[in-house]
Amino acid sequence: MHHVSMRKKSDHKKVELDAPSVLKSTFGRQKRRWAKLLLWSRKVDLMSRVEVVLAVLAMISIIATYVALFEKPGPADVLSRSSNVRGLMVVNLILMLGLGYSISRWLIKVWYARKDGTPGSRLHTRFVAAFAIISILPSIIMGIFSILFLEFQVQNWFSDNVRNTVLNSVQVAETYLVEHSST
Repeated sequence: MHHVSMRKKSDHKKVELDAPSVLKSTFGRQKRRWAKLLLWSRKVDLMSRVEVVLAVLAMISIIATYVALFEKPGPADVLSRSSNVRGLMVVNLILMLGLGYSISRWLIKVWYARKDGTPGSRLHTRFVAAFAIISILPSIIMGIFSILFLEFQVQNWFSDNVRNTVLNSVQVAETYLVEHSST
């Protein structure tokens, strides 16, 4: 540890400067900044606003994913469509994680309020339950549409038209081999 001592002639006190005290002052400033940011976020009710924005973005994302999944692409659009759907799924995952964090945050607050016997905690529980239902609803809808999409796509892969096309192509290939093997 680096230790420096300085003497003042007037009061003969020892002033110590060492690395931990310098670090404490640096971390003290950072703590004050975080405290100011926390107070500001509470003052403007930042988390409530973020929760509303997350819910709205989740609904928009669901609609965009639905449109991307059920539009009829042309032959050249197949690759761009799959990358769009992948991107939308990642966005949906991020939004659901954010909503899940928000819900768990509220549930923990309600649990502590009920545990402490805070007045109005039952009403607060009802509000949190309503918020949880509203925020979980988009993910349930998304899951239902994903299941339906997969079901319809698998049915298209094994439909009569596809089967006839495959059988016809096999027949054309066999005919081609027979004709060219005899010559």
